[in-house]
Amino acid sequence: MSPYIARDPVRKDDRLLARGVFCILLALFSLTFNGMPEEPRGEVDFQVTRALATGEGWYLRDRAPSGSDGEATHDLDPELQEGVGEWAGHWFVRGGVGQALLGAPLYWIGRGIGAWVPALEERHSQQGYYGLASDDYFAHLALAWRGPLLTALTALLLVLAARRLRVERSHAWFAAFAYGVSTFAWAQSRTGADDVQSTFLLFLSFHMLLRIRARLTRLEYPRAGDLAGLGVAIALTLLTRLDTLPAVLVLCAATEVILTRGYGVLRDAPWGPERDGGLPGRVAALVVVLPVLAGAGFLLWFEHAKSGSWALPRPENFSPPAQWPAALAGLLVSPGVGLVWMAPLVLLVPFGIVRTRQRGERLLERVLLGVLAGTLLSAVATPAWHGGWTYGPRLLLPALPFLWLAVALGLRQAQSLPTGRGLVLGLLMAGVLIQLPGVLVSASTHLDLAHQAAPEKWPDGEWERMDASEGGALSHLHWDLGFAAPWAHWRILRHRSAGLGEEFDAGVLYGVEREAALHLSNPALEGFRHLVWVDLRRRLRGTPWAILVALGGMVILGIHLTGRGLVDRGR
Repeated sequence: MSPYIARDPVRKDDRLLARGVFCILLALFSLTFNGMPEEPRGEVDFQVTRALATGEGWYLRDRAPSGSDGEATHDLDPELQEGVGEWAGHWFVRGGVGQALLGAPLYWIGRGIGAWVPALEERHSQQGYYGLASDDYFAHLALAWRGPLLTALTALLLVLAARRLRVERSHAWFAAFAYGVSTFAWAQSRTGADDVQSTFLLFLSFHMLLRIRARLTRLEYPRAGDLAGLGVAIALTLLTRLDTLPAVLVLCAATEVILTRGYGVLRDAPWGPERDGGLPGRVAALVVVLPVLAGAGFLLWFEHAKSGSWALPRPENFSPPAQWPAALAGLLVSPGVGLVWMAPLVLLVPFGIVRTRQRGERLLERVLLGVLAGTLLSAVATPAWHGGWTYGPRLLLPALPFLWLAVALGLRQAQSLPTGRGLVLGLLMAGVLIQLPGVLVSASTHLDLAHQAAPEKWPDGEWERMDASEGGALSHLHWDLGFAAPWAHWRILRHRSAGLGEEFDAGVLYGVEREAALHLSNPALEGFRHLVWVDLRRRLRGTPWAILVALGGMVILGIHLTGRGLVDRGR
C-alpha cells in the first residue's frame, strides 16, 4: 500500500472508548427504564412479538388482546387493524413489523429468565397490570430493555462514526456521553417505542456506509459483510417505521455516490489493489439493494394482508402545508417539546457544519442536513407533530444522532471561543437537568394531570374545542409555560420528594383554580412505580439488589475502559 494513503482512524483505543461509553450508558438506562408498557401501542407490540416468537405469525388470531374479564380491550383497538379477505379475523398492528422481528429473540430470553423465578411470574399474573390479562413478566422486561440497549448501542456507534470522521478522541467520547445524558434520547429509551429501534437502525446504516467509504478511501474493496449489513439495516429501518423513508432516501443517494466514486478511483488506481474479499462494483450494488427490495416486498405483502392494497400505506392523517410552519416552530422551540430545550447542545451543530465545509466534506454535510430535513418533513406533515404522550420531540429522534455527530465535529470550534468551554459545560448541565424530571416522572403522569386541570385554564368549552381540533390539545399544552415540560415534571417531582402523596393541587402544578384535587386515573402511575426496579420491589415483592449491584459493576467497567481508551498510545 502507498505510504500516502491514510490508515483506518478507528483503532483499538477507539473501540475501548466506544465500549466504555456503552457500558456506562447501558447501566444508567437500565437503572431508569420502564418494564411495563406505558401506552396501548407498547402492549400491542408485545402481543404481536409473542405471536411471532411462538409461531402464530405476524398477527393476533381471532380477536384483539383481552382484559381480565375476557372482553376485548378497547384501549388497544385503535392500534390494531383487522385483515381483509383470507386474513379476516386476524389482527395486524397498524405500524411497522420491525419491532416484532427484532424483538422475538428478546422475548425468548425473557421467557427463559422467567422459568428460573416462577414465583414472580405467578404474582405478576395474579395482580395484572394496566387492566390487561398479564403474563410473561420477564418477557415484557426483556422487550422493554431493548430501549436502553439500542440507545446505548447508538452512542457506541456515535463514537466510532466520529472517529472515522477524524474527530478528536476525547470529543468523540464526550459527544456520545452527552447524547445519552443530556438529550431526550434518555427519556425515550425508557418506553421501548419503535422510534428507538428505527433511530438505531438508521444510524447503523450510516455507520456501515462510513465503513465502506473508509475502505474505498484506502483503495481497498468493501467487504461483503459491510455491504449486506447496510442493505439489511436500511430494510429493517423501513419495516420498523415507514415514515423514516425521506431520511432513508438520503442515505441511499449517498450510498450511490460513494460506491460510484469509490469504484471509479479503484479502476483508475496506478496499482491493482487486491480484492481481499471485496466485490466488483455491480455485485456490490446488488448486495446492498437486494435486502432493501426484500424488505419492501414484505412491507407490500403486509399492507395487502391488512387492507387488500399492494400500494405502500399512506398516512392516515396528513396536515395541510399551511399548518407546517406552526408545527415546525413547535418541534424546534416550543417550551414543552422544543428541540433546543430538550437537547441544548444542539446549538453547537452550526459549528460542526462549518467544520465539515472547512475540511471539504460536502457529502457529509449534505447527508447530515438531508436526514434532518427528511425527518422534519415527516414530523411536520402529521397533525400529531408533538408525538403524543411522550417527553421531548419523539418524531425527531431518528435525526438526533446525526445532529450529535455535527456536535462532535463542532466541539473544537466551540471550545476555541473565549468562553467556549464554559458554554459547552453549561449546555451539558442544562441538558442533564432537563432530562432528569423526564426520567423520574413519566410523561403519562404529567399529561394525565394536565388534562384534568386544563379545562379550568380554558373554560366555557374552549378546551373541548381545542381537544377536537387538528393536532389535538397537546399542541396547545406544549406552548403554555404553565403546562409545559420539563417545568411541570419538576413540580410533580418536588411534590413527591416532599412526601406529599399522590393528591396534587392544580394551582401549585399548573397555576389554575380548581376546587377538587388532581388524582391520577391509573394507579400504575403513582409514585415511582414506572421505574422497573421500584415496581419489582413494591408490587411483586422481588429483590432487585443483585441486578443493581451488577449495574454498578458495569459502570465501573465502563469507566475503566474509558480511561484506557483516552490514553493516547501514539499508535
